[in-house]
Amino acid sequence: MHYLTLFLLYRTLYDLMEYTTQEGINKLNSEIIVEAIEILQEYLLYGETKDNKILELFCEYNFIDILKIYSFGYKDKIFISKIIKLLNALIKNISKETVFYYLMSNNFINNIISRNFVFLKNDKNFLFTYVDFLDILSIKLNINTVQFLFQEERGRFPLLDIAIKLHNYPDNYINLTIKNIILRIVKIEYKPLNRYLCELPTISYFCFLACQIKDEIINLSNEMDKKKKIKNYISDQSNIIIDNIKNNLIYIQNIFEINSYKINYIIINCMFYYCIIPYILYNLNFNKEKRKSSDKGIKTSICIFFINMLFIYIKNDIFLNILYTLIFYPYMLNSINDYMENKPIEPINYDFNWKHCIKNSSSSFSNYIQYNFKFLAKIYIDINF
Repeated sequence: MHYLTLFLLYRTLYDLMEYTTQEGINKLNSEIIVEAIEILQEYLLYGETKDNKILELFCEYNFIDILKIYSFGYKDKIFISKIIKLLNALIKNISKETVFYYLMSNNFINNIISRNFVFLKNDKNFLFTYVDFLDILSIKLNINTVQFLFQEERGRFPLLDIAIKLHNYPDNYINLTIKNIILRIVKIEYKPLNRYLCELPTISYFCFLACQIKDEIINLSNEMDKKKKIKNYISDQSNIIIDNIKNNLIYIQNIFEINSYKINYIIINCMFYYCIIPYILYNLNFNKEKRKSSDKGIKTSICIFFINMLFIYIKNDIFLNILYTLIFYPYMLNSINDYMENKPIEPINYDFNWKHCIKNSSSSFSNYIQYNFKFLAKIYIDINF
């Protein structure tokens, strides 16, 4: 009986696919398609625990090809959302490897991830469904499954690329989920993927982290100024900013603990080059008279507060040794004077606030690795760790 029902579902979806291709979608047939997809999801989850033959028939009838046409032939977000929820349920609950590999085959998942969802910006409910889909996929990744999604020959990894584009989305749940997705990817010990993380344009993500922390520090300093200047000024914004800084530092420490030497070195470079030297050490060592007129500066108390947070949340020995040396060994300041006074240009893709449309250019990073590695290598040698 179940097998017959599954076959009828297949014929229903197939016939409707042919009909809607010629006649278009109307309210009636769209409701039938959505209901058929929901029933299909229930049958597949039933097959996982009760009858493996159902899962085998799902592959045999080649349902993926039908879903592929529905997901790319129509722009209606109801269809896309239902298909993504179906894939969510399958990837999350189905343990049979043949079915999982079947889902991953033919680049279907990558095409779903990469699709330009024009309604993504204005539909938060769909965005939550989409991010949950990315999250479930990342949980299933290992050295074997990642090869289905990472397109080494094309230099693309849609799951990671999209996650980076959402890294600063203004929602705590999505922000945390994206961090977890990227952290899981960084943990995978697959050499081609490790190289991809350390090359352009992906390497820019670690610069984004440093720039984001820097902007949060500036915002915190500005918030303190408001409290000082405006009588009876009441705001919880300063606590929110402090939490954001804390969460980013904990996240960086989580990446450090993976012990990927190259990625750790890149993050250390980014933090000192984009944040600590030009903003924290600069404001600690240059009084108002010596600062450039265009530089409003960060309050000294905020700089000290941030350094304290670094010592609390960051445990990486190289990072802490460099930080300690730059703070407490005055002779080192002369060698980094230019880095303090001349603020670096932010990565061309960086925006503190999330934007739906993101530039693809990464030309500002052309000399990034050579310049920064040379810079910190000098400090590392000078202080003889």
